Amino acid sequence: MLFLFLSTVWSRPNSSWLDQQKYTHPQLLPATLSNQDRAHFLDTAHQYLVQKYSSAHFACTNQSAVHYPFSKTTEELQKTYALETSVCIPNISWNEAYNLYMDADFRSQNMPGVEKAHKNKNSICITSQSFIGVMKPAYMCLDSIEKRFNTGVLLYSHLTDSKKGSFQPVYFQEEYILFEQMGPNTLIHRLSINRSRELGSAGTYILKKKSQEYPQHLIKAMKENQK
Repeated sequence: MLFLFLSTVWSRPNSSWLDQQKYTHPQLLPATLSNQDRAHFLDTAHQYLVQKYSSAHFACTNQSAVHYPFSKTTEELQKTYALETSVCIPNISWNEAYNLYMDADFRSQNMPGVEKAHKNKNSICITSQSFIGVMKPAYMCLDSIEKRFNTGVLLYSHLTDSKKGSFQPVYFQEEYILFEQMGPNTLIHRLSINRSRELGSAGTYILKKKSQEYPQHLIKAMKENQK
């Protein structure tokens, strides 16, 4: 029995843990949605996150993908996109990779698409870069809950604040980020579900291009900042 308990504690978190995490700021969703529509939106997005995690093949490889997983559902969900990246950082411990990734200064100086970042209590707040004529900068804060295991940590992160007005509106973001030791290397696997203003073809092109640049950019930055 003790062995079973320890195995449960130290093995990689399964989908049941992720399913228990709850999005706490439905009021950030578009005001046009009713309470019932908001509940449906949140449930659909969260179940996608859990199912995608359950079926993921975690390997220390570099790849990225942007897609719209809800094309056959409601109009609001159709505008929601999923961003998935897998980055293999060579010769670094998961703990060091995690500490760098969660450092606001590191994000400000090294993350593609990030103009600046800062800590706000338990949140990391980010201002994204703008692209003139295509996309305004966005400001958003995200809280994270972590689940550690023997070879890494899984983060559940979600949007808790955003700014509109002169900023690109961000209505929803829910994601998991896995840091896992694989031999001498560390895998960082991120799946993020997002709903902002409709991006259009130009905005989607920029998002895909930045996501393709992300793995090599992050590897270079982490190796340069490794202690």
